[in-house]
Amino acid sequence: MAEHDGHRERSKAEGRKRENFDDYPDYRVLELILFNVIPRRDVTPTARALTARFGSLAGVLEAPIEDLLEVEGVGQKTAEYLKFLPKVFRKYVLSALGLHPLIRNPHDVGRFVLPKFVGVDTEVVYILLLDNRGRVTDCRRVGKGGLDSVVLNINETAEYAVSHKASGVIMAHNHTSGVALPSIPDMKATVLVMDALSSCGVRLVDHIVVADNDYVSFSDNGFFKKSNLERIRALREAVAGEEREMAAQLMEIVKKHGTRGEPESPEDRENTEDAENGDYGYWYDFSVHSGESGKGETK
Repeated sequence: MAEHDGHRERSKAEGRKRENFDDYPDYRVLELILFNVIPRRDVTPTARALTARFGSLAGVLEAPIEDLLEVEGVGQKTAEYLKFLPKVFRKYVLSALGLHPLIRNPHDVGRFVLPKFVGVDTEVVYILLLDNRGRVTDCRRVGKGGLDSVVLNINETAEYAVSHKASGVIMAHNHTSGVALPSIPDMKATVLVMDALSSCGVRLVDHIVVADNDYVSFSDNGFFKKSNLERIRALREAVAGEEREMAAQLMEIVKKHGTRGEPESPEDRENTEDAENGDYGYWYDFSVHSGESGKGETK
């Protein structure tokens, strides 16, 4: 048996014995991965070269195929296998979380949506539909763009929510720049979606912006607070033309599917009072909207 064959067997045996890989060097984990796709060869130099080039295990798995192919020892089959793994990991995490988790706060949203953006190198938008208890009933990607922008059809999003009888909607999209701070276009889109959904009796509960393993919640950062009302009015004025263009189609959606609650105009929402929280949505308190007491807990 060649020397590297003995190393492979020892490494595999050690990997099987370990409870986890938290303190295991990234290149050693890569060795175990490469054993599955590169047979009968010493993969240590390749694993070390990959981590040296891309900095970490995550860097390797997120690298473009063309960059992976530049590393000595990496062929097309190996590069494709490495790019396949994040998709499997993402599916595993989502499966472990369950299909219909209960959403009670932005942390619950972040925990649910972060895995959806693992390994994604273009901007995409997801919509989560919630029932009147705050449980996710459906989740769908509704927009895909390039490296720094994404197009979202807001009327189609509203129809998706109403036709699936959603009581609330959470929007989530990513910034490939690595910075999760909401942009002005993000804020304008939030107002457009909020107003479109409200006209159909559905509320926008939150908008989550994801970057790498971080996220920012519009709700958590006070976007929906009464104290931010002037900014929302200014944003609404900036998108007034787009809202007028959407109005006729939204009326058709309401005629076709009905509404989930009482439709609200922007003026209605501005006049809603919530002395305790100082906002105009009770955004994560589903008990208010479902007519139940307590704080929206479900069994």
